[in-house]
Amino acid sequence: MDLWWPFAIMPYGEDWKLRRRTFVQHFPPSDAHIHQPKEIHFIRTRFLPQLVKSPDQFMDHVRQLVI
Repeated sequence: MDLWWPFAIMPYGEDWKLRRRTFVQHFPPSDAHIHQPKEIHFIRTRFLPQLVKSPDQFMDHVRQLVI
């Protein structure tokens, strides 16, 4: 199973259900407050500086967030 494939943009089906189930097992909704500080730190220290430096490569920067 290719877990790197983001289920958010997959068509709904059995593969989507499997990936979403796996995601929720590892990142339950109740743990959002645990991950949010890490996400904010990453956005502020890596994503935004890259975006300011080269805004024309926006999609490349977004793809780095997913990988």
